[in-house]
Amino acid sequence: MQSKDATWCVPRTVATRAVFSIDSELFTWADVVRAAEARGSWQALLASVRSGVVADAHALSADSGPTADEVVAATTRFRYDRNLIAGDDLMKWLDIWGVSIPDWEEFLRRSLSRERFLSELDAPVLSSPADDAAIAAATWPEAVCSGFIEQAGRQLVADVALAVERGRTVSGRTRADFQLIHAAADAARSDALDPEALEREVASHRLEWTGLRGWRLELSDEDVVKEAAMSVRTDGSSLAEIAQVCGVVAEGFNVLLTDIEEGLLSQTLAAREGDLIGPLRLGEMWVLLIIERRAAPTLGDPLVRQRAREHIIRSAEERAIGRSVTWHESL
Repeated sequence: MQSKDATWCVPRTVATRAVFSIDSELFTWADVVRAAEARGSWQALLASVRSGVVADAHALSADSGPTADEVVAATTRFRYDRNLIAGDDLMKWLDIWGVSIPDWEEFLRRSLSRERFLSELDAPVLSSPADDAAIAAATWPEAVCSGFIEQAGRQLVADVALAVERGRTVSGRTRADFQLIHAAADAARSDALDPEALEREVASHRLEWTGLRGWRLELSDEDVVKEAAMSVRTDGSSLAEIAQVCGVVAEGFNVLLTDIEEGLLSQTLAAREGDLIGPLRLGEMWVLLIIERRAAPTLGDPLVRQRAREHIIRSAEERAIGRSVTWHESL
């Protein structure tokens, strides 16, 4: 089920809509899809669609598909994540993207089946022929409902804005034209990541990019978690030992301070190596943290280097977009 032009699946009412323009050059949602195909991300989407179709077929054949409660929960998450609480808002959003209610519901079921079965499916099952008609029907709803199409739109606007700043013309719409745009944009990103810029970025985030390594234990019972905290403080028990007694798993973590949840942040800010944090309540659970290592940020830490790269690239993209892009749709 290959096509020379990936826009075969885009509804006509969506394909011709303008997303943004630069120097009088208009880019539509069809262009977003063509650019994603040229970058390779469209192929990754198709692979995800295929795995969902295979997993869903497996679930149906095994009579072990998602339960009604699981589908309702997925529906609620989807609507709250996108602020589509009112029924009219959901209907309007789906209509804008040319996705029907049945298509949306099948996307949710497919996603649940993929989450449940993909890790269990062996290679022969995964490599078995998939229903081309099912994949074709699922492609556009997957692109929309997974958030792929909007992310691809943000990727294209950044690529075009950076390419224009490097003097690249952006009038063509062939696969080769988009590949040249991507190459120019990636070169601009690479140029922005010089060693001095990376060092400056780390220096400007010394507190929030402090590295934290340790263990985390979550328990639902307040009395049990208080007893667990006492065992750590008085007996020197480890969270792994306590977790084993409680029949749960203590999770190791290696994060930056900025990634700690707000409910844990104030105590984590003042914590030293060896300190126990908590118990603190997060939602329905009680949390204990032990900080084993606390380190100032350096470019030698892969997490810090990656965060610095992301910040620099995002800033370069935002500057380029702000200087030259006219938006026609909100992303």
